[in-house]
Amino acid sequence: MFEKLKYEMYCYITSVTVQIWIDGDELHFSKELLGEDKIKDQVSKMSVTDFLKRLEALDIEHWKKKFEPEGVAYMDGVNWSLNYETSDNKPFKTWGDNTYPANFNEFEKLMVDVVGKIALVDGEEE
Repeated sequence: MFEKLKYEMYCYITSVTVQIWIDGDELHFSKELLGEDKIKDQVSKMSVTDFLKRLEALDIEHWKKKFEPEGVAYMDGVNWSLNYETSDNKPFKTWGDNTYPANFNEFEKLMVDVVGKIALVDGEEE
């Protein structure tokens, strides 16, 4: 079962770090967005049940360990990482460099639904 996760995204204009965990029957999060005050421990409006259902549907444990563009040694752009841990202390780590799992948009939507705004990229809020 899900224990906690840490998601980081960084690019040339911004960075964000999100941590999510369950405490009792509440979903908690912290968020640090470049240029804004850090939120250290806040209860999300999303229920634990809804979060776990959506998280399970993403099948994160089966994402590849790394997502990189083929044939490119270095790219400027967006880098991201995800550290995910289950209650049996089974860690899972994945990261990407301008490349993402097929359902990454659903993952980012879940993050926004839990913590609110998470990034400012190309002048548009996500």
